[in-house]
Amino acid sequence: MHSDALAWQAFRISLLSPLITDEVTYEDREVYFQKLAKQEHYAPHGKITLSVRTLRRWYARYRNEGIEGLKPKRRNDLGRAQATSKRSSTRHRLSISHAQRPNDLLELWELGLQIPW
Repeated sequence: MHSDALAWQAFRISLLSPLITDEVTYEDREVYFQKLAKQEHYAPHGKITLSVRTLRRWYARYRNEGIEGLKPKRRNDLGRAQATSKRSSTRHRLSISHAQRPNDLLELWELGLQIPW
């Protein structure tokens, strides 16, 4: 498994561990999810906030598939052109032009995104 995927899987497990170990009961999970959603978390790519819906999905995947279900899923539309609005197209151009590492640009180019050079 790619180390980035492993890092995300570990991050998700760390958030769900009180539920997995029965520290938080199944009945109290919604309160726990709401508490987590109000906090910032240190994820593999920096600080993030999570929605209650995302936490519910991750927990459902854990219950259905076990720890393997917490691996990041590969996008099923990866490599295919996507219809974008003018606004989101501009957002992509802005985020690409502010990439911090040269590898980011290479990765984006390999994914077929236009790079504004």
